[in-house]
Amino acid sequence: MKKTLFAVGLGCIFLILLFIVIFNSLQQDMNSLPKGELVEEVPSPSKQSVIRMYLVSEGGATSRHQMRGEVVYENRERKNIYFNYDEERTNVDWINEETVSINGEKINIEEDVYFWKDDPKWEEKREKKYE
Repeated sequence: MKKTLFAVGLGCIFLILLFIVIFNSLQQDMNSLPKGELVEEVPSPSKQSVIRMYLVSEGGATSRHQMRGEVVYENRERKNIYFNYDEERTNVDWINEETVSINGEKINIEEDVYFWKDDPKWEEKREKKYE
């Protein structure tokens, strides 16, 4: 009897660990974001690149809206530079040719990305938004 309970317990632990590994491997990264619906295009001061902001509303009732921002360079190369959860509006301001502010996040379009999961202060910022 004890061996059976031990085997069942060990099997449950194994299944839980397997679920965690699979769940983590399915998480999004900046290279595999959903496309979304284009809501705004903001050209750089010299018009050599443009920031395109997309509203992502996949997931239905189980997920909140997300904003995805990509930069399109003069050579038409694209790069995701912004992805935030629980966001529906966008405010894009170019600071200079290499730096843009997207919803208060300052991003160098050549070096930086903003991904809400990597922001240790994301929850704090989100709470301020709803005050």
